[in-house]
Amino acid sequence: DLDAVWDAGQEFAIGGRAVRALSLPNRFLHACYHAALGDWPLRLGSLRDVAEMLRVVDGNPEPVRRTAASWGAEAVVAAAVADTVRLLGIKVPGELAHWAVGYVPCRRDESWLGLHTTPDKTFAAQAVATLRVLPWRDKPAYLRALVFPDASYTAARHRSPLSRFTYALREVRKGSPTGSR
Repeated sequence: DLDAVWDAGQEFAIGGRAVRALSLPNRFLHACYHAALGDWPLRLGSLRDVAEMLRVVDGNPEPVRRTAASWGAEAVVAAAVADTVRLLGIKVPGELAHWAVGYVPCRRDESWLGLHTTPDKTFAAQAVATLRVLPWRDKPAYLRALVFPDASYTAARHRSPLSRFTYALREVRKGSPTGSR
């Protein structure tokens, strides 16, 4: 729900102008998404962001846990926090970190996290996985954009629509948990 992302935003001033930022729980979830699903191997800078914000949100973890649950992002938050604790060697400071370190994702969430946390991750496999979770009303537009992307986007990448399609098939197979390696 994109509107809910900005519902409880916080205002601050830059150069005398009011700017709206995401709320603290939403900023923390953004940092967790970036840390857990961004680059592989994990970037220490992204983990640092999680660690810095964890110091603040761990004192009142319920808004973060509630938002993560409503977004279906518990596995993302748990992975980001647990990786931060493990890789940066920080002490498990509070309730949210303790929860994250002990969190066991369901098989589906583990599979989806796996699409982002392997050296051979592919955008094609991630795009197909995204299709599974989109609301039905959004699937046609998403599929159309995948199958018929803007010409300026594909011009320098593939010789023809057929070469783009065969490339996508190879990438999906390479990046899927059950694909050929």
